[in-house]
Amino acid sequence: MAELGAAAIGAGATIGAALYTAASGFIARHENTHSLQVTEMRRHIADFEATYARGEVAEDDWRAYLAFRNQRVQVVVVYRILL
Repeated sequence: MAELGAAAIGAGATIGAALYTAASGFIARHENTHSLQVTEMRRHIADFEATYARGEVAEDDWRAYLAFRNQRVQVVVVYRILL
């Protein structure tokens, strides 16, 4: 009977370790993907703003971009408050 108890405890520990490892791996992949996306987004923003500075973006498009950017900034502020 003690062997069954030991086996159950061992199985539980193994499953717990496997879940922890899987969760840790997911979090690491998520953080890496997020960092890559942020880097790419910053590059796109810099390219778009440089294009505007060269006069290659219509004023309507620039105003739409500024409105969208301001809206996203507010969403980020709320998100950080809720964390």
